[in-house]
Amino acid sequence: MSITTLEEGRYVDINECWVEMSGYTREEIIGYTSLEHNIWGSPEVRAEFVRRLQEQGAICNLETRFRTKGGGIRVLLSGIFLISNKPPR
Repeated sequence: MSITTLEEGRYVDINECWVEMSGYTREEIIGYTSLEHNIWGSPEVRAEFVRRLQEQGAICNLETRFRTKGGGIRVLLSGIFLISNKPPR
C-alpha cells in the first residue's frame, strides 16, 4: 500500500487503497513522514518497528495501529519488507 524510506519514514508512493483507508490525498502524504502526520502515534512505536525490520529484513502478519486523517485508529494486519534501489555489489 505504501513505500517509505526506512530512516525517516518519508512516503515515496502510496496506492489508492492506502488513500481510501487513510483519508489522506496523495498530495498530503507524498514527501512527508509518517511522524509528521502522527500515523504511528509516537516516535517510539515507529523506532521499535524499524529496529525489528532491520534485524529481520521482513515482518509478516504484524498487527499495527494506524491513525487516519480524521484521528481514528485502524487496526491493520501488515507485511513489511526492506527493498533497496542500490545496485547489487
